[in-house]
Amino acid sequence: MHPFDTVIVPTDFSEAADRALACGLEFARRGAGRLRLVHVIEPFETGPLSPLRYTPEARALGATPEDVVGELLAEVLRRHDLDGVEVEPVVLKRGPVAEALLRLAGSLDEAGPFVVGRNRHRGLLRRRRVGSTTEALVRRSDRPVVVVPAPESTAEAPPLAVRRLVLAEDFSPAAEQAVQPARTWAAALGVPLTLLHVAEHRHMVVTYDTGLFMIETVAPDPDLVARVPAALEQLFENAGGPDVPARFLVREGEDVARELVAATEPGDLLALARTRRERSERAGPGSVLEKVLRRADGPVVVFPYQPDPPSPADE
Repeated sequence: MHPFDTVIVPTDFSEAADRALACGLEFARRGAGRLRLVHVIEPFETGPLSPLRYTPEARALGATPEDVVGELLAEVLRRHDLDGVEVEPVVLKRGPVAEALLRLAGSLDEAGPFVVGRNRHRGLLRRRRVGSTTEALVRRSDRPVVVVPAPESTAEAPPLAVRRLVLAEDFSPAAEQAVQPARTWAAALGVPLTLLHVAEHRHMVVTYDTGLFMIETVAPDPDLVARVPAALEQLFENAGGPDVPARFLVREGEDVARELVAATEPGDLLALARTRRERSERAGPGSVLEKVLRRADGPVVVFPYQPDPPSPADE
């Protein structure tokens, strides 16, 4: 099964969602050429005071919110190059947004990621609504979720064509499991794969004989750091999957998320694994995953953790 059989792009008609659609179209072209552009009509959009009922067009035509959303979806698509992609606009009438999107994904037999936009707006309501939907998809989806940030300005928009996939590898069960889908994605995209480990400089409380204590930053053992690339290569070989060019790198630093973001370049797709804990709980503001999603200027794909994955021989 191709990893990009059907790409699902939710839209709230924001700039970030528009950017996600452009990214989703690129993924669809590398796969079966199918994309579903989805808007979920929330309760406030169907009420008698819905802004969708009071646009000049809606009042002139007596259009329903569903009609207006359908026209808005068509307008969005007219702004993009759809060559080689079969796009199906989808209007879902039952919220909450994340629940509706997860139900849609569960009804499809085809594989494929969610591609969602991340706004840079600082308004509390906007950040809460968009962030909560994206967070729910990242935490609960059985499909990979690609989070695409809106650029600060059009002139600063990084290229959407993926030139390298960078997998953050911390040797946890979830991260080790992510190597195989990362190889599959790299092969489907026709790009090399880099496995990157950040050797963290940890803050530790050091107690002296005098009874005084200090918080010191302790660097990892240099001998252990030197062995990391070989361990990454062994992990890559054991994971199985398509043959792709691969590199194995290690960085050091106090902030793992900062080092991961700093290691990426325009055209990189940064990949992280969702842990078992992050599936059942909200990723807190201090988690590496949350920090990366908030700081990254380029797209980030989150691979879901499957407790009992199929072995390569079974596929």
